[in-house]
Amino acid sequence: MSSSSESRRSSVPETVKNWFKKGADADAVGLEPGWEYLDLAEWVTEDQLDGFEPIDGPTEIIVNLPKKSMDLQAEATPESLSDIVADVITDIENAQTEFDINERVNKRGKHVIAVLSGKGGVGKTTTLLGLAGAAAAQGKRVLLVDLDPQGSLTLAALDGAVTRTAREAFDDANLADLAVPTVWRDFSGTIEIVPATRHLGQIDVPLSPLHAYSTLVNRLGDLTAYDLMLIDAPATLATLAFEAISLAHKAVIVTEPTRFAVTSAIDAADFARLARRGKRTWNRSVHILLNKFDGSEESTYRSREVQSNFPGEVLKTSISASTEIDYANSAGVPVQAIPGVRADLAARQFEVLLSELTR
Repeated sequence: MSSSSESRRSSVPETVKNWFKKGADADAVGLEPGWEYLDLAEWVTEDQLDGFEPIDGPTEIIVNLPKKSMDLQAEATPESLSDIVADVITDIENAQTEFDINERVNKRGKHVIAVLSGKGGVGKTTTLLGLAGAAAAQGKRVLLVDLDPQGSLTLAALDGAVTRTAREAFDDANLADLAVPTVWRDFSGTIEIVPATRHLGQIDVPLSPLHAYSTLVNRLGDLTAYDLMLIDAPATLATLAFEAISLAHKAVIVTEPTRFAVTSAIDAADFARLARRGKRTWNRSVHILLNKFDGSEESTYRSREVQSNFPGEVLKTSISASTEIDYANSAGVPVQAIPGVRADLAARQFEVLLSELTR
């Protein structure tokens, strides 16, 4: 047997167990996430896995049926599959609670919500602004991450004064290092943003959400100072939408009560449910938000259609059509910055929505 084969026999099971234990150590001290933000490539080199297919799951071995031959599988796996899984589970159960949090590279905040639509013009960015304003009004620290190459959120939050952007996180920067304060004086010190750039469009390519791997899950930095992280995903269901979903605890698909918007929401929800890699799928939920409801016959009909198409996923809170929200959108500020009783009523909707999403 060759020395390289011998190396693979000893190193693959050990690195697999190390990968699981690293995630278990994080969970043991109350950090969220655990291993879903750790890239197996950090532990296992490509040549060690040559001929094998990776599979999902925190208690499943990364070595599945070989592409080449059963002989290769026997040669590279010195223990039975059940023995390796048993060892992994034992490592997780015996993980030490003494863990230096400062050594963690990737730390996600308390609540991470990706906001997407599948169609432009339904109020996705406006909804995100309303949620950010509601959280900031409660004294919470908020991080906005703009992954939409169109950059509407960035334009509103920074008045175009952009230096470093989210595009750098796809190279070698951490998202935490790219955050800058917004220009909204009403929310000074409470809302920061990782800006977008049109150059993000260079990486927004079609992909299969079921088989893709996230880049940004390994480029977080320390985001634990933020109580809420809101990610603005583009309407296109491609790389950037996938990245937004991979980071999130919850994916919120915004739709309005029109035929085309509902159809697009169905596509977006399917995409979000399939985005498995880089995140434990059982810890991410998909929600549908009905926006711009005006009480008309069309709105009422489409509202029922939304309920029918998304059983159990439609949020109890909906956002009513409002001239105050429209005005805030035009001004590029959260509706909480608009004075007046009617604006307060509109802002109240986002407060209730935030409570529903973060409880």
